[in-house]
Amino acid sequence: MLTTPQQSAASVVFNATKLAFLELLAYQRSSTALQAHRFVGLAIGNTATRTARKHLTELYEAELVERVRSSRFGEYRYYLTAKGAELVERPSNVPIANRRTLEGSGGKHLNAVVELGSFLAEEASYWGNDRFSYTSYRQEVTLRYGPHRDDFLKVDAVISYDEAGHRRTKTHTRLVELDRGTEPITTLYQKVENYVRWAGYQPKRSTTNTAPLAPKQWQRDFPGLDQPPRVMFVFDCDPQTAKTRSQLLTELLAKTSGWSNSVRVEATMLKRLDPATAGPFAASTAAAIFPTHKSATRNTTFFKSDRTTQRPATRHSA
Repeated sequence: MLTTPQQSAASVVFNATKLAFLELLAYQRSSTALQAHRFVGLAIGNTATRTARKHLTELYEAELVERVRSSRFGEYRYYLTAKGAELVERPSNVPIANRRTLEGSGGKHLNAVVELGSFLAEEASYWGNDRFSYTSYRQEVTLRYGPHRDDFLKVDAVISYDEAGHRRTKTHTRLVELDRGTEPITTLYQKVENYVRWAGYQPKRSTTNTAPLAPKQWQRDFPGLDQPPRVMFVFDCDPQTAKTRSQLLTELLAKTSGWSNSVRVEATMLKRLDPATAGPFAASTAAAIFPTHKSATRNTTFFKSDRTTQRPATRHSA
């Protein structure tokens, strides 16, 4: 929910669009102009990245956002200032980014997580899905898998959006782990083990033993779902490294009995590969996120289409 800023807060002319860009940064922590265009610009009908850049620059001049870039000619990454954060309601679990965060070792990972979300927003806009937005893509969600203080894991991103069907609205949910190829493969395996613990964890009730059993933790975290959400490992590294890491992860999981009964793991790549050489990795991330679009692929910044598909009647161009 957005609040109306004080007139003296900045010299910029405020409107719903500018406030939407501020709320985007509240949810995603940081964004380039291109990412903001995918998240917000396409949804409101703006067809050029320069429009998003103009809005962000004006917010920067009004001291409501700050910006940083990795090189002299690099793309600016924008983030909220304390003054800008006062104008929007932020998710309680999402901290405000700062220069140290974006320039530090975690900055590249954060940017990759935002990049994936912005691509999915672009894909949803392309197919006319207006139910996916920056609020559908939540970062750093904490899931508890035990009663002790340290029994928790942090999901890189949770994707959750509704899609209207013929009989009822269906909620699509994925737990995303974005892998840049920098961690040991055993770390990925440990993450899956923690997801298995989370799926099986059932908090105890503080009442008598005759009380009904408490729902499992995943049912509390995602009410309305019939089973725990799928875990999706998205590899954002060179193709050979991604193949190797996915294969090793598959081999490790194959040696562990019981995990597939509670957690379903998928693997895909952020960038689409040539299907002639990539094999199963040619499957797009978007196809897994948007099931109704599985038969369609298109040319985007990420994906090279290997076939021609019928496009929707309306098209937003980036």
